[in-house]
Order: sequence, then C-alpha cells, then structure tokens
Amino acid sequence: RALNHLHTATIGPATAKRLLDFGIQSDIIPRTYRAESIIESFENKDVKDKKILLPRAKEARPILPVELNKMGAAVDEVTAYCTEQALDNIDDLLSQLENNEVDLITFTSSSTVKNFKNLLPEKKIGALLENVTVASIGPITSDTAKNLGFNVHITAESYTIQGLCQAILDYYKKH
Repeated sequence: RALNHLHTATIGPATAKRLLDFGIQSDIIPRTYRAESIIESFENKDVKDKKILLPRAKEARPILPVELNKMGAAVDEVTAYCTEQALDNIDDLLSQLENNEVDLITFTSSSTVKNFKNLLPEKKIGALLENVTVASIGPITSDTAKNLGFNVHITAESYTIQGLCQAILDYYKKH
C-alpha cells in the first residue's frame, strides 16, 4: 500500500507473477518479452521528467535506458544481477560433445551464448556442435548465437522458458 503511487513494468509474465507475490501488480507487461516491446509500451505514456528505476542484469543491452532517456525520462540503472562464466566441468562438457552425447543445447540469453562459446576451443566448435541441435529463447539470443557462428535450429516464439520448451517439443515432433 505504501507503494500505490508507483507504476511498474515487467518484461515478462514470470517477473510479473513474482512481483504480484509481493502484492504489486505490474502496470505494463509488453506483448513480447524484450526491451523493444517495453519501449513500445511507453510510447503512449508521458514519461518526460519522470524518474524510472531500472533494476536489471549487468550485461543487459543498453536500448531500454537509451530510449527512455530520449523520451525525457530520468533513468537510474541498478545492477540487480550479473552472469558469470562457469569454469567447472569443462573437460566433461568437451568429452560429451566429442562423443556425441549431447543432443540439444539451450540458450536463454545472449550472455549464455557468449559464455558457452568461451568454453569451447575455437578451432573445434564446428566439429563439436555438428550433430547438436541449438535452441534459443528468442530472436535476440538467436541473433547473438548466429553472429558467434552457431547454427540455430529452434527459436521460441514466446520468449519464456515455457515458450522455449514448447518450441523444442514442436521441433522434435516434426523431426
């Protein structure tokens, strides 16, 4: 109740649900779950001279604060979390890839693509992933993967874990 004067926006339904667990209903949930849709949602709002707190990943793309600033908002970015490169079990991973024991790799963000690529020997990536299906949570992540040399077979239409799971099921039903 003390926060009833504030407005909130979430980038997806899972975050909106978690916010609701604390008794706060999100005012904006975009039609697609990416920064560009949040920007579209704000285009009909008067944010000039409004203060916006933007808790997000350290590695997040800059498009959201840049565009909100262009609309006249004062944006305070706060790093809520950061992704870190996993460095354990690399030998096991490489062994499983070399022995064709991996059928599918999922990427849930651009940082997961970058971090995974950093685990693989550059000269062996093509051979290691030759028989592996690559699935991505959405087009931004797929673009990152393609730009880093991955062949993306599956891109979720709904940019959620549930949407990614459904896209994987649909893919395997066809293949």
